[in-house]
Amino acid sequence: MTAARPKPGEVWYQHVSDGEYALDGGAMFGVVPRNLWSQKKPPDDQNRIHLGLNCLLIRTHDRTILVDDGIGTKDSEKFRAIYKVMQPPTLPEDLGRYGLTVEDITDVILTHLHFDHAGGSTVLDADGNAVPTFPNAQYYVHQINYDEAKNAHERNKASYLAWNWLPIEERGRLTIVEDGQIIPDTPKSPASIPAATHAVTCLSRRVSTTRRSSTSATSSPPPLTWGSRGSWPTTSTRSKRWK
Repeated sequence: MTAARPKPGEVWYQHVSDGEYALDGGAMFGVVPRNLWSQKKPPDDQNRIHLGLNCLLIRTHDRTILVDDGIGTKDSEKFRAIYKVMQPPTLPEDLGRYGLTVEDITDVILTHLHFDHAGGSTVLDADGNAVPTFPNAQYYVHQINYDEAKNAHERNKASYLAWNWLPIEERGRLTIVEDGQIIPDTPKSPASIPAATHAVTCLSRRVSTTRRSSTSATSSPPPLTWGSRGSWPTTSTRSKRWK
């Protein structure tokens, strides 16, 4: 299957998936009582709720850009059982729906370096070493979250696994960005805005991310105010509303 390509000046936004996984419902909904959130997202016998590993594909005439790349495939069976990772599809497989392969990706924008958003950045080679999944891509992450990942607190260090991003940095393929346009000379290029150490990716003056880009694909999503971690600033909720 040959991939269609946008005409010069066009920008296509498409959904791609790295499968699903599960996290503790109480951790995700914070101060929202279980008897409320469980009506929208019934938990399993370990109190976990299913979440979609959803990523954004942005395509122009000469660039193919990913925003986040899911959880990946290199973690142990124990890890995958804890988080109830459900694949297929994997992200490389789902790119095939559009006639694309990992070699076609030119840029990967990581909203942050948690394993469920950046885990697909690397894959194990034949010798068991983590190498970039997208061999022709440049990766981008915001300075604030990069600093947090490098100096992770004991409460969040389990979310920052070095093999998801260190092999990329060692190869000179990780660009640390500040606020503003990430990819120069690209029409409607994504911009990065830090939000509680997680970058919000803006496109054409509209926010493209939803509550955690690993949001569950359901027909009846929870209210915006039910965002994970109730201590997040109210600006996080406001930024998710379409203007």
